Amino acid sequence: MPEREPEEEEALRAASVEIDPVLAREIDDRMHAPAGEWLVSVTDLIDPRIAFYRTRAPIPPAPARAQRMATGRRIHERIERILAAPGQREVRLVREGVVGRIDLLAELPTEIKSTSVLPEPDRLVGSRPQYIDQLGMYCGLTGRTEGRILVVAGADGGPWRVLILDCRFRDAAELWRRTAGAAARLREAFRTQLPEPLFRCGWFGRGCEYEAARLCACTGAEPEDPAPLRQELAAWRENPQAARDLEGRLNTPAAEPGEPPIALYRELLYPRRTFFERSRPAPETAAAPEGGAAAPTGTPPNLYQRLREALEAGAAGELVREVPPGDVPEEQVLRFRGEILLLKTSGVGRPPGAAELRDRHALYLFELGLRCAASGTASGRLLVGYDRLPRDSGPLRVFRVRFDSTERWIGILRRREERLRESLRSGRPDGLANCPVWMFADCPYRAECGDGPPAPTPPAAPSPSPPPARR
Repeated sequence: MPEREPEEEEALRAASVEIDPVLAREIDDRMHAPAGEWLVSVTDLIDPRIAFYRTRAPIPPAPARAQRMATGRRIHERIERILAAPGQREVRLVREGVVGRIDLLAELPTEIKSTSVLPEPDRLVGSRPQYIDQLGMYCGLTGRTEGRILVVAGADGGPWRVLILDCRFRDAAELWRRTAGAAARLREAFRTQLPEPLFRCGWFGRGCEYEAARLCACTGAEPEDPAPLRQELAAWRENPQAARDLEGRLNTPAAEPGEPPIALYRELLYPRRTFFERSRPAPETAAAPEGGAAAPTGTPPNLYQRLREALEAGAAGELVREVPPGDVPEEQVLRFRGEILLLKTSGVGRPPGAAELRDRHALYLFELGLRCAASGTASGRLLVGYDRLPRDSGPLRVFRVRFDSTERWIGILRRREERLRESLRSGRPDGLANCPVWMFADCPYRAECGDGPPAPTPPAAPSPSPPPARR
């Protein structure tokens, strides 16, 4: 089957495209504003020694831990949808090089934690001080003295239980001073590649995976932080009514078990690859399809990360992450100033004009169409950064795209979803669109899949020369 059906090709041809140089210049100016320091995330500041060693030798999560992380992510998203509007979820703030992604920023900055056993309220502050430290950093980022910790526990199919603590800190300015100091120490460790500026790891002797793997130089004798943020906690109180309300909504059974979820738009762009990834053991050497990714912690940001930071540098609410309702992929969609936005980076040497977009960046345009369909809109923006071009060549392009029919694109989205699910149910990839040609060369499923250009035949070994004839 071809990469796209005639109906899909026609929908791409019917899209109108124009270039928005004004917005491209605005994003470029934001991206090149003086920053002075690499960005450091709040989550890295909670366990800075682990963050330091993670840049040297990342340890992939064990399968059981990866499963717990996936479950935690799903419950996070469910709670976020229940409690807040899209613009109040996963709010990412940047202040003087410190980045915080706050789970909920509505009535109060709220940090959501999932665990297997719900802690006792009067013991949480002592047994899980990192929760307090992280909330304190978020309060420092936002200039507030009050925040909320929401802990949810559920295991073995039992009911969900919720604990909510409303916390009050003494001084938001002091919270920020301590946060900025922790960021400066971590940056110094990254710069010198020495962990000495960092205080003792809170996980030393308590199951640290880097200690267990002997990948860190921690001894347990490092000095402890003399002024952790938890010292600024002035008071806390349990909020049992809010906890009961959320428990009731979490424990309401779903009406019907749904179809297997589609997690990412990538799965609809490359459904044949997705079929093999989901139904066959994934080879360790599987190559990921194209797409921008953030630079590892402690390294200078790459173009994709700098563009993302520029988009997030505007007023609160300008950039919103949301998962549209209904039977659509679970991946978050970006809205920038109210319009769907897709961010990409490319290594091509010459950016396309508006008339060339369908031929030069058909996959980008197709993905934007799927995201717009999931959000029920007929227009969006495609922001592409070209990392081989210098700034004076204009390395950013913003394409404003209007699709001819929301209904047509919703139909395309539904057909791709239905065919992928049917193939997963039947165990056969028949009827799924082929992957792009550029994916075949390194595809670990190439021999089994059978589609795409034929694999190159290795050169035959030369035949041994016959012995010389005897005279």
